[in-house]
Amino acid sequence: MRSGPGFGSGTGRSWYKWEAESAAERCSIDNFIDDHRDVIKINMTELLEDEWYAELFGARLGRAEGNCVFMFGYSHMNSFVKFDKNLKISVVQQPEDCSFNEGENSILFGIKTLPASSAFRKAIRETWLNPKIWKWLGYHIKVVFLIGNPEEIDLSEEVERHNDLLILDFEESHYNLPYKDIAFLRFIRNHCRADFIFKGDDDIVLIPQNLVTEIEHLKKTPGKQSFGCLKGPEAVMRHPYFKYFVPKQLYEPSIYPLYFSGAGYVTTLGFALKLEEQTAQMPVLPLDDTYIGSLIQAANMRFVLL
Repeated sequence: MRSGPGFGSGTGRSWYKWEAESAAERCSIDNFIDDHRDVIKINMTELLEDEWYAELFGARLGRAEGNCVFMFGYSHMNSFVKFDKNLKISVVQQPEDCSFNEGENSILFGIKTLPASSAFRKAIRETWLNPKIWKWLGYHIKVVFLIGNPEEIDLSEEVERHNDLLILDFEESHYNLPYKDIAFLRFIRNHCRADFIFKGDDDIVLIPQNLVTEIEHLKKTPGKQSFGCLKGPEAVMRHPYFKYFVPKQLYEPSIYPLYFSGAGYVTTLGFALKLEEQTAQMPVLPLDDTYIGSLIQAANMRFVLL
């Protein structure tokens, strides 16, 4: 078993001793709010008044580089409290519009990625999103990589060489992933009317022939407009210890609607446009897959097992 602070070999210090020596570095929830007041977007007063979240108080807070932060299993809360359900998306850089010819079989691929994951993007371009493979299969494709603010990472050379990065002006965060979906849906409506839309992540491997087989089946199935790995219905995680925690102030229902796993799913253009229409009125959730599920539900689209 891997050793951690005070466990097994290594420092030889007990957990209790570490706790005692760290006591001077502890801080309170009030300290946390004071230190991060400029970036906190969650209603902390409402959050802390709920009995579910009582353990977010002092015992889980400590000093790091002079700032009061959530520690141990609660470190994800440092990002969570910055989730802004009213974030206005600004585009820093976007690819050229699609230029598919009428009658072509076309697919737009939207791939979520991180600024530092250039090696992943390179591998994808050279393998399962190599246009030559798709042309051989009878499809024309466009690839858009969805990226948050790269901050100190220089992506200018990659932009100039490939022109396939949709760079957005917000912090890269697990909780900001839904805003990549919104930006992608807007790109579809305004810049790329492909026959089919694939949304996925950069840590998957796709077999092009398999996807084409599924798309051809979709074409031949009346009323079918999407396919993917169906998930849910699932209970909303209310305990703040978990990364997928969502409080009632962001989502009141106790059960999520059905949704596709975000690793990879396909929709028709019409389906994607219906989702985009709902982004203007549906509250944004901090979890991207379940957010897409809420858009599907709001668009009155239903799932049928085939």
